[in-house]
Amino acid sequence: MLTTDQVDHFRTFGFAVLRGYLADRISVLRAEADAAVRDAYAATYHERVIDGISGHYLPMASRLTPVSASLACDDPRFAGAAEQLLGGAVIPECPEGVLYFAEAGWHTDDGIGVRGVDHRRVARLRRYDPRRQIG
Repeated sequence: MLTTDQVDHFRTFGFAVLRGYLADRISVLRAEADAAVRDAYAATYHERVIDGISGHYLPMASRLTPVSASLACDDPRFAGAAEQLLGGAVIPECPEGVLYFAEAGWHTDDGIGVRGVDHRRVARLRRYDPRRQIG
């Protein structure tokens, strides 16, 4: 459950910092993400392109990343927080692990700052709108 201050901050600024929200999972999650990226990019792990956006990108919802997958799909904290922030049901997207090679500035490939794109999201959870179903 989020506080009123966290929800208000999100609605005002478009993001919320949830300190300690996953404290019980962070060490396992960090180890899993590190191992998954190292395994997936074993041959090129130490190669670096320093351009402010390059890195190793990896989907984190597989049998090799059960902690990431369960947090996105099964942990009620994510869906509950997203529903509070977005005001309705949500559907999770596949989590992604990213190891940037250098400091990456704020960028717009996620829709933030792009005119006409609703950037409100939490851990890439998106608001579910049954009116937009196909079929």
